[in-house]
Amino acid sequence: EEIIKKNYEPNNVKELFKRVFIDVGALANKHGIKVDELDYDADTFETYQNNLISAVNNVLLRIEQEKNISSRKEINDVIKYIEKNIGEPINCELMANHVNMNSSYFSRLFKQEVGVSFSEYLINKRIERATDLLINTNLTIEEIAQAVGIENVSYFYRIYKKVTGKTPREIREAK
Repeated sequence: EEIIKKNYEPNNVKELFKRVFIDVGALANKHGIKVDELDYDADTFETYQNNLISAVNNVLLRIEQEKNISSRKEINDVIKYIEKNIGEPINCELMANHVNMNSSYFSRLFKQEVGVSFSEYLINKRIERATDLLINTNLTIEEIAQAVGIENVSYFYRIYKKVTGKTPREIREAK
């Protein structure tokens, strides 16, 4: 409404929308949501507005889905536990005990509900958190590895490169 009321210059409007789209992408990234390239190029104000509304709704919907990734309460409890305790030693058997299940049943159920194995999910969450720490803190790589629950630094380097395609140092230098 303010943009219309004050009749901003078109280039200023484009720049404003571009910055908001970048913020929406950062919000998605913070929540571990991969979004395709956000389409912030448009010919009219209405198209910019519709694209932005669509992008925001999409990200918010996916954040909400991420909170309740499974229809099973036990799986959602495990996901919440991982979010809160990412720096602690966590494994499949510990989580199965946490939700009073047999570990092999829990493992099968987790993969069925989430779409990836428990260990793959855990590693991805640890790498997401490590990436956030690499970009937003000055902690050493060794401190980051420990903060995300990986004690062996050389293992952290290997798994980080395997998951992201880049080394932790490359991520840090790119910030």
